[in-house]
Amino acid sequence: MTDFTLAQEDASIGQSEAWTRPAEKKYASLSREHSLALLHKLATDDGFRSRFEQKPAAALAELGVPHETIVNLKAGCLTAKPLADKAAMTAAHGELSNQASSVCLSMWVPTVKLNSLDK
Repeated sequence: MTDFTLAQEDASIGQSEAWTRPAEKKYASLSREHSLALLHKLATDDGFRSRFEQKPAAALAELGVPHETIVNLKAGCLTAKPLADKAAMTAAHGELSNQASSVCLSMWVPTVKLNSLDK
């Protein structure tokens, strides 16, 4: 019996989904500790801010974020982009550090949004 035949047999009893449905991607998130460390560095360290804007993955590794976590973050989290100012990072750090719960966090870094004059 070939794999193709097995697939056909499975489909005939209603089990074709296991053969045809692609697996859903599960994205990683930063721990609370890494999130706080990231926000603190982005609020206080100009050199780190510059490195993070240029190469977010390398900057996260510098913070001690495990490689496995970094490679499983959403691609948008690892693209180079301008950051919000230090005050926004300080505010985000304060909000996170004052939260009573340690809910799992998605990686979200405040960024600058510029209005486009093109219409």
